Amino acid sequence: MWSYDDSEFAAVVKNIFSKAGYVVKEDSGERDYYFDYIASYNNENYGIEVKSQHRDYHELVLTLEYIIQLSAKAATSRNIKAIIVFNGIVSSETRIQIETKYSNVKVVDISNLIAATPINSELRIRLVSATTYNIDDIRPVQSEILYPWLEHEQYEDTLINELHNCKAGKKHSREFEIICQNLLQTIFSNQLTLWRNQKQSNNNLYRFDLLCRIKDKHYSTFWGIVERNFFSKYVIFEFKNYSKEITQEQIYTTEKYLYSKALRTVAIVVCANGADENSYWAAKGCFRESGKLILILEAGDLETMLNMKKKGDDPSELLLEKLDDLLMELEK
Repeated sequence: MWSYDDSEFAAVVKNIFSKAGYVVKEDSGERDYYFDYIASYNNENYGIEVKSQHRDYHELVLTLEYIIQLSAKAATSRNIKAIIVFNGIVSSETRIQIETKYSNVKVVDISNLIAATPINSELRIRLVSATTYNIDDIRPVQSEILYPWLEHEQYEDTLINELHNCKAGKKHSREFEIICQNLLQTIFSNQLTLWRNQKQSNNNLYRFDLLCRIKDKHYSTFWGIVERNFFSKYVIFEFKNYSKEITQEQIYTTEKYLYSKALRTVAIVVCANGADENSYWAAKGCFRESGKLILILEAGDLETMLNMKKKGDDPSELLLEKLDDLLMELEK
């Protein structure tokens, strides 16, 4: 079974192949000769095997020989070709070794997937979010298996329009959550991962909206402070699509989700219409009394951070400013 990160990465891979013109479907073959997906393209049939990893990317060598052998054997038995997709880097030397030894196997790695997804497209953002490491220094490399598709997506503009058009109120709360999550995933795709939502507490009385994990080597001052100084590897996001300002009650509810032993002591609350003064006092009190950090954002802050990213700036600098304000205004 895949974990969440594996299944998300596999789903992105399926979409990339589909965008590239492949007809992709789940494999229903025999267990011993099973692929994650079966695809067809230009009268050729392929078995696609997706392999993810949960650490900083590194050179993938033939320690995966067993996986490659099984894929080659399965492809031979079914008279198709195998495509092994790695969520990591495969050097050209290693790629040649694999494809020379197994003539019916082709290798696709993260650099090929990046090359096959347009910058700022939804699919590129999903791909970056599905990795557990920073990909800033990975050079896109075109693959003979995956040719870049030329469709241009104004995904970011679409999200901003959706945010502007989303009406406040309980009836539209789920819509607001989805829009905010998509915006956050766009803004912090290379700094946060996991993106799990709608998790209930053990007693089923409370439910937080979104949980993210901070990536390793994210190169961000704010997220580094969260990790080092607040001992938090995970961050909770809450989305409040209220017609009026939120109150201290919503802050105290969010505080219940934060546990130092679970490595989550930080939450960010996104409000459609801001927060009243007591909310900020409550957030200060939570930090002063228990060391739990709760930052409050307005919906417009998401648009501001997205524009910062477009300009090449670090969008988490806005979060750092809010952290500075909270700490400098903290009373004894």
